[in-house]
Amino acid sequence: MSKSKKPNTVILSTAITVDGKDVTEVQLRQPKAGELRGLKITEVLQMDVNAMMALLPRITTPTIIDSQISALSPADLTSLASEAVLFFVSPSKLKEIQDNS
Repeated sequence: MSKSKKPNTVILSTAITVDGKDVTEVQLRQPKAGELRGLKITEVLQMDVNAMMALLPRITTPTIIDSQISALSPADLTSLASEAVLFFVSPSKLKEIQDNS
């Protein structure tokens, strides 16, 4: 359950099956405003499970669907959600956070 060296990519601790293949890495891309339709940003920022189940299929490669998200370990879901939330932090604030780590 560690973040890989590839940007915006999460290595899953437990593989999931997508299109008949075992997947251990999921890449996330920054959502466009339209992909946030129907979501409450506050719930996304709180890493609400229902909000993440709606958002992740829209921004993951390979695309992971609800049933696959439901089968994730809590640690893997948290890793994906944490990575997704970073898209909502301004670049300057993100740099500040990274510099203070």
